[in-house]
Amino acid sequence: MKRFNYLKKGKSGYLIILLIGLVSCLDRDVNPGGQGGNENLETVQVPEEFEFNTSDLVEINIQDTDFENVIKYSIYSFGADTLNDLIASGFTDTGGAFRTTVDLPNYLEKVYVVRNSRGKFDGFELPIESGSVNLNYTAPGGRAGRYFSNQEGCTEVLYAVNNNGQF
Repeated sequence: MKRFNYLKKGKSGYLIILLIGLVSCLDRDVNPGGQGGNENLETVQVPEEFEFNTSDLVEINIQDTDFENVIKYSIYSFGADTLNDLIASGFTDTGGAFRTTVDLPNYLEKVYVVRNSRGKFDGFELPIESGSVNLNYTAPGGRAGRYFSNQEGCTEVLYAVNNNGQF
């Protein structure tokens, strides 16, 4: 048999197989320190200052001065260890406000907010302070919702969307 030529060349192949078999059958102590293995959950002592929660509720408050248009806001996680995942998205109401509450990991210090006003995108890196994120947006030039000061009527906008439905 040509498959087992390495075993015929010497007894080292048999010796290796024998050693692997013996080592796999050894009874090993999975808790070599001997601590914590037999403790009951009720007897574990936890310091009073220890916080068990790994996430907190964060209020997102956005106020926009553009009352003429419905503005879409998308909020993304922002940090070195995060994947910039979409946390929340929604549209402003007739008063220009967008408010929501989301559950975020404690290690997040910032979020990234994207403002989409009829195809014009603005991005903001905002800190999470005292359990809230606040943004007061004022349109540049003092004319909210107007792209062209001399034009009236329709404005055409081309949207590009990937296969996940994201801009």
